[in-house]
Amino acid sequence: MADALVVRNELAGRSDPILTRRRLRLAALLHDIGHVMWSHLGESLLSELFARELAEARAAHEAFADKKIGDILSYLMITSPTFVEGLNQVGESVGLGATAGPEIAGLVLGYSADPNLQFEADIVSGPFDADKLDYLLRDCHFSGIRSTIDIDRLYLSARVLREKDMPGLLAWDISSIPNLEQVLFAKLMLFPALYHHQKVRAFECTFRSAIELIRQNRDRVGDQLQLERIRDWLRVSEQDFLVWGSTAEVLRDGIGRLIWRQPLRRAVVLSRDAVSDHTRFRAYSLKMAEETPEGMRRLRQEIHDRLPDPSRCPIEDVWVDLPRMPDLVRDIEQTVITWGDGSQHATLSSDQFQWTNWTANYAEVKWRGHVFCRDEPSIRKDVGRVAAEILRERFGVELTAGAWTAAKNERD
Repeated sequence: MADALVVRNELAGRSDPILTRRRLRLAALLHDIGHVMWSHLGESLLSELFARELAEARAAHEAFADKKIGDILSYLMITSPTFVEGLNQVGESVGLGATAGPEIAGLVLGYSADPNLQFEADIVSGPFDADKLDYLLRDCHFSGIRSTIDIDRLYLSARVLREKDMPGLLAWDISSIPNLEQVLFAKLMLFPALYHHQKVRAFECTFRSAIELIRQNRDRVGDQLQLERIRDWLRVSEQDFLVWGSTAEVLRDGIGRLIWRQPLRRAVVLSRDAVSDHTRFRAYSLKMAEETPEGMRRLRQEIHDRLPDPSRCPIEDVWVDLPRMPDLVRDIEQTVITWGDGSQHATLSSDQFQWTNWTANYAEVKWRGHVFCRDEPSIRKDVGRVAAEILRERFGVELTAGAWTAAKNERD
């Protein structure tokens, strides 16, 4: 992306191209060091378990206001005294100056102290940054999903805005709009095919089950898996987690499911086709009402408590999974399109491109929720029955035979 800007002479009068590339490379290498084990899944759990600390950090630092916990941790690590001292030395040795550490940390959060260099921050952390473009292609490749994204064409359309009030924003030539739409469409299509696929969601709940067991059995998992502080999460890798977890009797079964690819199974599926026509509108209230970890825990507890004794597996093996909707509108409305000499610009409009309709259609037609449980026929049958009863009583949602058929489960 930096090279494309150089070729188009977009950096003239702004930055030495060599120094821009060096800053971007350092920021790219460091931007995800705040990730804990299992990447975004671990980050999601961290946000729930340390919600108070996350809220305090966002309130204390304006730049943290809309950032995820992994981004905040990356920034704090890069700007820690020991780290920043070494990074400043590196910066000085390669011509970036003795204040490279804070500059790189800023890029990781998506801002530059110099407004004329804001494009560098946008390349590292923006609506169409290098990371997003990279992981979309990578996820498509490794999951076997064909992608039609013309990334090279998109790179060549990158521009730097030349406007008095926003002099250095990364922008895209107006001719790239079809390519930007390709990216958004590919991202949307990855949700049902990958991110919200029932096997992926089942493995995520299986991992969450192991974390619950660790936190409820602190005296039985050993010192290595004490995850009481954020720093504890940062020192445990995926390999450490699987090896140490396998040696703790209370975790052995759950860790084995992850290692041997035997996750929890669906008891029922929640979708448009699995809810009766006259109660379908109430299914959306379920998604809203049970969004919080506390609400989900109460719903799981109720299902668990109502199970007959032979099927009452541990509550850690009962999960209600209601995936969040894809959020594309924010990326669209932050994307700047330019034309002419670069001084004329406008932001993409979600109304103009009807992406709100795409996401609304996803919510109504493609969205799937699940009730997962231990993979035993009698347990799955009882969990499905009890879950259906509770959904009807608490939310007025009536499941159809499709809820069991889609889950490949038996119905009473």
